[in-house]
Amino acid sequence: MKNLLARKPVDRGTFSVRGWGGIKRWIAQGHLMEEKGNYMKKTDRRTTQTRFDIAVWKTLSAEYRPIPFWVWNEKQEPEELKRQIAEMHRQRFGGFFIHARLGLKTAYLGDKWFEHVRLSLAEARRLGMQAWIYDDDRWPSGYASGKTAETPGLDYPAYGLICRKDAGRESFEIIRSPRSIWLNNTSDPDLLNPDVTSAFLKITHKEYRRRFGKYFAKTVPGFFTDEPSYVMWGHDEKFRCIPWTGKMEEIFRKRRGYELKPYLKSLFSDIGDFRKVRLDFYQTVTEQFRDSYAKKLFDWCGKQGVASTGHVMMEETLLSQVQAVGATMPHYEYLQVPGIDGLGYELPGSPLVSKQCVSVARQLGQNRVLGELFGGAGWEIPLGKLKPLGDYYFALGVNLLNQHLAYYSIRGCRKRDYPNSCSYHQPGYDLYGPFNDYYSRLSYALTRGKPVSRILILHPIASAWALYTPGNPEPVKELDRQFAELSNSLLRCQRDYDYGDELLMQKQAEVVDGKLAIGQMSYDAVMVPPAETWSSHTFALLQKFASQGGKIIAVGCQATFLAGRPSCTLAAFLTGSAVLPVKQATPVALEKALAFLPPDIRVRAENGKLIPELIYQHRTDGRRELYFLTFGGRKKEFRASVTLEGEGAVELLNPENGAIEPLPAHTEKGMTQFEITIPAQGSCLIMLKRGAVSQEKAFTVQQPERQPLDGTWRVTRLEPNVLLIDRCRLKCFKSDWSEPMGITGMIMPNAQGVLQNAFDKKLLWPDWPIDLRLEFRADLPQGDKIDPWLVIENPASFISLSANRQALAVDNNSWWLDRQFRKVGLHKSLRPGVNRINYRFKWASPTLPHTLKFTPEGVELENAYIIGNFNVSWKGPSARIVPAQALPTDPSTDLAKHGLPFYVGVIRYEKAFVLPEISKQVCYMIRFPCPHGEGLRLSVNGKPANLLWREPFMADCTPLLKSGENRLQVDLFSNLGNVLGRLHHRAPWTDPGHFLRSYQLRPVGLGGIPELIVY
Repeated sequence: MKNLLARKPVDRGTFSVRGWGGIKRWIAQGHLMEEKGNYMKKTDRRTTQTRFDIAVWKTLSAEYRPIPFWVWNEKQEPEELKRQIAEMHRQRFGGFFIHARLGLKTAYLGDKWFEHVRLSLAEARRLGMQAWIYDDDRWPSGYASGKTAETPGLDYPAYGLICRKDAGRESFEIIRSPRSIWLNNTSDPDLLNPDVTSAFLKITHKEYRRRFGKYFAKTVPGFFTDEPSYVMWGHDEKFRCIPWTGKMEEIFRKRRGYELKPYLKSLFSDIGDFRKVRLDFYQTVTEQFRDSYAKKLFDWCGKQGVASTGHVMMEETLLSQVQAVGATMPHYEYLQVPGIDGLGYELPGSPLVSKQCVSVARQLGQNRVLGELFGGAGWEIPLGKLKPLGDYYFALGVNLLNQHLAYYSIRGCRKRDYPNSCSYHQPGYDLYGPFNDYYSRLSYALTRGKPVSRILILHPIASAWALYTPGNPEPVKELDRQFAELSNSLLRCQRDYDYGDELLMQKQAEVVDGKLAIGQMSYDAVMVPPAETWSSHTFALLQKFASQGGKIIAVGCQATFLAGRPSCTLAAFLTGSAVLPVKQATPVALEKALAFLPPDIRVRAENGKLIPELIYQHRTDGRRELYFLTFGGRKKEFRASVTLEGEGAVELLNPENGAIEPLPAHTEKGMTQFEITIPAQGSCLIMLKRGAVSQEKAFTVQQPERQPLDGTWRVTRLEPNVLLIDRCRLKCFKSDWSEPMGITGMIMPNAQGVLQNAFDKKLLWPDWPIDLRLEFRADLPQGDKIDPWLVIENPASFISLSANRQALAVDNNSWWLDRQFRKVGLHKSLRPGVNRINYRFKWASPTLPHTLKFTPEGVELENAYIIGNFNVSWKGPSARIVPAQALPTDPSTDLAKHGLPFYVGVIRYEKAFVLPEISKQVCYMIRFPCPHGEGLRLSVNGKPANLLWREPFMADCTPLLKSGENRLQVDLFSNLGNVLGRLHHRAPWTDPGHFLRSYQLRPVGLGGIPELIVY
């Protein structure tokens, strides 16, 4: 397998636009050879230089643009599919992943499903977008919505081996994955069995190829596989057992050369030669899982000219990897576009997930790394709050943004399926245009040239294998803690690095001219983390590296086992003169140990100290050095001094608009230094042009003139106001009305849960009429014209609908928020005082028994909304309609407390101010505080100025201002947190135990006084 050492990056990473067509041409010209499904270069190892092109930077193709999961979670309609694709194109998404998800009513992989796929592919091709295929119904991948299990003769359910102890005697039992509602009444698939993957491929990938092969490579770049693992998720003992498969003993014997059965006790207890047995066992499991699943998908996709992308389950820690996949890094070799996921919006506590994936991508020359980001951040989180997390992952090497999620519909339970959503439902949907421009250019920049990383940290997953037993995970948790401490501390002293996986190093690593090379990357220093054991191959590499003058740093307590067995030779080497010891992985100790290796960047605060929150990526492109710096942990704006290795001119690149601005810099003794202002949780993209003459001037911070735009503002809402109704009374057949309860599962008890439980227990019958009553108070003068409408999510379920005993009719031609939310006029029935709205319906479970297959006739009870021209007064758990009043004129006011607690839409702020004669020598900026909303749309004197979605909320208004009176118009986009979010819980809780009766509402408004800043 020597030719694996000569893998070329273009065959695995550059997968679209130029990509797969280029790959096919390379193959045809004889530059590549195919061996066992892997494309391998015949010649020596060299990285293709992807040069930074200013023209491409200015106008980007779909290849670099963000591509969200487009969630098909209802009954799809052709015209609505086309409309939503057009909207995504308008907001400058590069394409979409077609992703079956919770709530889907169109039969998955049925004729209608494929009709809709065909339509979507055609629309994507027409608009120049990419249409990726997510390869299953929800997740994890492999079960094909339950169809894989139906394959005749297939040994399908996942296995586990458990050790039972009874009266001091031990016995071993094979257990199988139980059926699960989540998996549509099937079991977790045995992905250690290649036959299961073959069946899955036939049902999914090959069927797409049969129907839509003409779209492959260009319109359909590839398939996303999501969170495969060998865990039996539905089993109570899932983490008390070890992974198994039907032919495990035979597989182990073939791979390791001895019988496993006599040594089973060593997998559960520290008995006998347990380190060696566990190393062999988990290496076997990892290789088997990799080859049976990831490699089979990789080989098939490669032959079709498309990419396999996605990520495995439980990448987060060494312990979770052993429990779920063996090890993550070996799997990334068999993804043309390796990927990770990053949930929420908070910065991770460890870079492990990113570094594992990106290290393999760099080493194998895979030019793109996908990040599935922002899932579960919540409806409350504005777009700008997602940016620090996105920048964090991009600085660590992600360069293909896969947003989680873009909902087809938010009707019913769908709105609670891991929101946020980058869909048309967002009042600030237009903000996604500049957001996508930003990450498009960042993606382009971070695929240029070659990454620079001079330090390698050996990855201790084998030590986790040696230490792990199902009954005692604590030793692996301690190993995790120590490894995370080293990884974080190295980042805090502003040193980038890669991980070295031992299995990959066996195929890819060599020592050349005093450097340790792994594939396309070579390293000046190797760090050996705390560990239990290393492989003989790794030890031989370290010895050779040291003999050629390579620098080795041993951190913390070092391994004394070689391949799981005691080794005095290894212990002597790691404590000998060839290795520099570091007792504790603190930034100070690590920086002292790395004194021999000049840093490529230093970023200091005004006090001269290194900024520990910095995360950066350095790429070299010929004579240009590109640096992306992000400071997500810094909550306030600050001034930084930056020193770069090399002399040249410095430019600041703006990924949002493509602008390139020269920065004054000073060069001396092979270094370039400059200063820059970084906004709160901000980032910057910098280019150093080696050899170019820099603009030098003294470092002075210009003190601008600041003029607060205080006083009276005109404040108006542009859409109808909203009263949320999230409680009801319930009546079944001839029963009395219940006490008030919640409507949905966010409040306990709730009508949806009560009815489902009663029918499951056969306490109620399908032909019994059910009545639901909503009550709300309207403290309005008689005859007050408020244009009231009731908005309901599931009108097709109701036999009758009335308000205050007057029959109501649904207007099927009008909608609010979601195109399936229908409006019902209340103009003739609303009255002062208490109003009662009654629904009558017959209950039907929304899903088929024992599955999550949604049915058209199912009933989903959801909150209701009253919209109209009124204000809302609220206190604690109650809210009521009151007459509309003028909104406060102070832009600092929280409008949630002044009549708009549940408002969805735009709030307009307007102000006139006077300027003396405009000077052509100065710049006029308008800066806003961080708003309580999704973002801002700014107009000056009737002309659009900017869409502002992130810190700093500031726009250059110089060309639009004039002498005399100027008029400012600021549209604040609300977000959906106060109507769809955690209304009765404080983040991050949503469970019944943390329920709060009173509404937990977030502020709404500009949040402060804007300023005119004159430079």
